[in-house]
Amino acid sequence: DKQLSEDTSTDGSRRVRKAEACRRLGIVQHNLNQIDAARISFHEAVNLFTALSVEFPNQSEYRDELANSYRGLHNVLCHQDEVAALDATEVEMLLLSDLAAEFPENCAYRVRLMESHLAGTNLLRPRNNQRTEELLREALRILAGLIEDLPEQGRQFESLSLAASHQLASSLRFHRGSVDEALRIIRNVVKKREQLSRQFPDDATLRSKLTGSMRELACALLLRGLPNEANQVLSDAEDCLEGLSRGQSETPIVHRNLGQNYDALGQVHRAEQLLLVAAQLWENEAAVANLSRPLEHGRTLTALGRIQEADGRFADAEKSFREAIRLHGGSSRFADQHEHSVALVSLGRWLQRDGQFLKAVEAFRKGLTIAQGLNEGSVTHGRA
Repeated sequence: DKQLSEDTSTDGSRRVRKAEACRRLGIVQHNLNQIDAARISFHEAVNLFTALSVEFPNQSEYRDELANSYRGLHNVLCHQDEVAALDATEVEMLLLSDLAAEFPENCAYRVRLMESHLAGTNLLRPRNNQRTEELLREALRILAGLIEDLPEQGRQFESLSLAASHQLASSLRFHRGSVDEALRIIRNVVKKREQLSRQFPDDATLRSKLTGSMRELACALLLRGLPNEANQVLSDAEDCLEGLSRGQSETPIVHRNLGQNYDALGQVHRAEQLLLVAAQLWENEAAVANLSRPLEHGRTLTALGRIQEADGRFADAEKSFREAIRLHGGSSRFADQHEHSVALVSLGRWLQRDGQFLKAVEAFRKGLTIAQGLNEGSVTHGRA
């Protein structure tokens, strides 16, 4: 019996070491952009830690490592299969929920649980569905407790809470038509971001986020039938943008957000300048750091094309739309495919205006086919 116990213990230790090695190898492979190899490694780690968790249910560290393995799998699958990535995140959330309940004094489990909820919303966000709102509300509940229990990290958690609240308000307004609740939430977000901007006046990113929330507030006000207040909010946003334009951060995200806000304010030439800078920065980033962000880059070019089209510069608009289509066309991600469809329809509209009717029909057909496939996929997986 003693020999059998020692053999079992040795075998268990060997399996643990193998599982840990698989998970760490997956991290290295993912960092090296070896996506297929990383997926295989994380799958193996999940299988090994699942078996260990079942065999040794009192060993919480195996469930901890299993949750970490699912997070690694999520990170890899985001590039290949968003539905499978979301499934991995759902399992991670279940594991972390149990661990957080079992060890309430360990705030790290709650932090990871909150992060997994936000990761899930990033996958679901283009669909704007009910599950997105459920995850956001739960993330906000967890964040409220973390802000109280970990005051030294309060600013970080407050920033995440404001971002989640903004996203929730947008989802409620756009998808559910719950304008009153959206208006209440986004008013509070704007108020807090105004306070933070006064507290940290040199933080360009904070002020950029504030203008984005102001634009969301203006949209909600217009839907609520309050155009005068909406115009005042946009005027305040313009004042905020004026201050930002003198010392903004050299990042494409800030430039893109500024450009979209200027476009919303009707200042299309200033918007175009900023969107052009953002597009150039993304090109530089991809060339120098080998870091491609086709979704954000393509969105910028589609927005730029619309401005150019409205300004009558149709050749420039066509160039922007076609480049956006190229950037989005190689990805199977829901968000990229959605933006691919938008860019195709935008190009079709331009071709129709230019009298190229057969090409316009082809662009519309491709765009609508992609959009129909996305809608059917959402329904098939129960995420509509």
